[in-house]
Amino acid sequence: AMPLRFPGSKSYSDDELAQMEAIQRFYTQDIHTELHEFLQMEEDGKKPRFSTTLTDLERSMFQSRLGTGLLCMESENILVNVLQYQTSRQNRDTFRSGYLNDPRNLLCEILKHFVVETLSHAEVNPDLLELVDKWSTFVHHLTMSNVFRPGSRYDETMEAMLVNIRNSFRYQLRPALLKHLSTSSAREHLHWFIQSAKRVLAHGTQFLYFVLRSSRDTPKNCTIPNIQIGHKPLDVVLATSSGRLLQAMVLSVPFQQVFPIGYIPGGLSPVAEQLLRAKIETFGSTDGKIMIPPILAQIAFVEKQQREQKVKSKRQSVASLDLIKPPTEVFPAQFLKGVESGVSRPFREKPVVLEEFVKLHELFIRIASLIQLLEQAYSLAGEGGDLLVYGVTRKHVARLVVDYTLLSNAVRDSMYVVEQHADGLYQHLVRNNQQGQSVWKHNYMQVSSISMLLNDDLEKCHEAAYRVRQQATSYTLTMQQRMESLRGNLNSFINETEDFSKDVRNVLQLKGAEQADLLLDAEIPHTNLLDTCFGIQFSSGSDTEDESTITEIVAEKPKRTESKSKSGKIKKLFKSERGQSLDNIQLEAEPEEPKREKPVEIPAMRITEIRPGLHPLSGISTHISGVGFSDYLVLKVGNQTIEGRYVQDDGPRKVISFASPPSDTEGSKKIQIINPNGEKATASITYYDENLA
Repeated sequence: AMPLRFPGSKSYSDDELAQMEAIQRFYTQDIHTELHEFLQMEEDGKKPRFSTTLTDLERSMFQSRLGTGLLCMESENILVNVLQYQTSRQNRDTFRSGYLNDPRNLLCEILKHFVVETLSHAEVNPDLLELVDKWSTFVHHLTMSNVFRPGSRYDETMEAMLVNIRNSFRYQLRPALLKHLSTSSAREHLHWFIQSAKRVLAHGTQFLYFVLRSSRDTPKNCTIPNIQIGHKPLDVVLATSSGRLLQAMVLSVPFQQVFPIGYIPGGLSPVAEQLLRAKIETFGSTDGKIMIPPILAQIAFVEKQQREQKVKSKRQSVASLDLIKPPTEVFPAQFLKGVESGVSRPFREKPVVLEEFVKLHELFIRIASLIQLLEQAYSLAGEGGDLLVYGVTRKHVARLVVDYTLLSNAVRDSMYVVEQHADGLYQHLVRNNQQGQSVWKHNYMQVSSISMLLNDDLEKCHEAAYRVRQQATSYTLTMQQRMESLRGNLNSFINETEDFSKDVRNVLQLKGAEQADLLLDAEIPHTNLLDTCFGIQFSSGSDTEDESTITEIVAEKPKRTESKSKSGKIKKLFKSERGQSLDNIQLEAEPEEPKREKPVEIPAMRITEIRPGLHPLSGISTHISGVGFSDYLVLKVGNQTIEGRYVQDDGPRKVISFASPPSDTEGSKKIQIINPNGEKATASITYYDENLA
């Protein structure tokens, strides 16, 4: 290399090599142990594998790829600053414009790639804060290293750009994240908890798939959906006893509800169909020991009989085979014996390992059941927010955290036993250079990274669970303060929205305001339970805090005298002590012992939202949100069955998308949603004549 690069050469000069080495060192130190593809060099170590193009300096190449996350504006600001520096440098005279593949341009490319592809789309959670801190440290180290010495002829320098980006990370991105995290709600806390727990199940499934596996040429596409279906190339692995065990786990009822199967072209494999019909809730246990599900024992027993029949060359009908009853109780050591188990021979001789191995399946099913409950809490948080989840159901939510802690500790203990024996065998094979278990050894090589991911998932899930528990236990202590704050915020919101709407109409004299108000009045019901009385009384035990019962959630009369508003109809806010009288509300009760209304039972299948509220006579694209919808439901509007409706997941809910049919007359039409099992949910949509609106 030379102090200066020869014109036309792609190889780096000494200065450029020093710059690239500094970027690589700080990147692997601060962000990731593996180099970004834009920072990798050719084998000769003198020129990079990647080069920027002139089109990479155009904003239009990145604008459409920017996301709409919380940090999208800050991301765009960083993108603009980087592009400005690159274009300014490119427009300098020939000998000072640099090269498209030089370290400065490649550093700009990884910065742009991060803010456009990751930061602008990112979901706000504690992990994102950690990632932003890593990039902030990376940029700070580059700034302080003085490897990009500024020239004296130009104002826009690499050093100035890096300082601006560092300041954006420190004083814009980080405060925005901290503010969002500090005001995050129960819904967000539960979402992080649920997603972390789902990752535990995904990587836990892969761990069980590989750790004892003796199958040759084991396919690596062992995702939960692929194992549920059971098609090629996984069918060879799933034909083993351990494969059947894994498939029974992912097809259990809790797993299906967390990871729905949906429509499968070609259908499920025959064994998957049997396991699906069995509706496995748990594996079951005897004296604390996990058992093999009866359906698996039956399948294995019949297959064994068929193999023996084939060997003996005797014809025997399947019907007669079904008459032979398998053992009522099958333990792991019995089920996972023999070559057909798919478990390597050294482990088949260790009942303790097999028991812990099967126990992990049951523990993951229990975690899937816990996720179902968390998704119910998530749904409650959508309807009732922190007040419902951290206020009313605080004990139950906190107990779920305790349950998860117990389950995760049990997972770690069982993993430790299995890994201890597996790693012991691996070390023995390596130490003695034995080739006898080469197939298992090849499969076990996959376990190391999966085990690290699983342990990381368990830790992050524990952090998310702890955050939920902390909120559930501290929320009650500040309940009165929160109620007062909510009252003030509600009053302020009502008054300010009234003022804003009035100013928009009176000052700007906007056209169509009257028609828009009429449509709004037709769309929104004129009566609302919350406008008069919070009719359901919540109670969650005999705690001291429960003496304070919310019976009304309405707003005070505004103190302003210049105009009357809709908020003036609301009489009171937050009765928080028993015995206090309520204006305009009469409660009929026995004088000795007031009767509480029986809580309304919420159906498993229900509609929570229909968008839009009003439908033109010509019809419009419609979306129905709710829970309990089957992918194979029947949808009717009036007497017409809707074809072409599409059901998709939206977090813990489902959304039905369809085109509402045209109508000849204005008014309401009944909507019916019917599941294959006969469950029904009904609602209505209102048609209006758009020509008269």
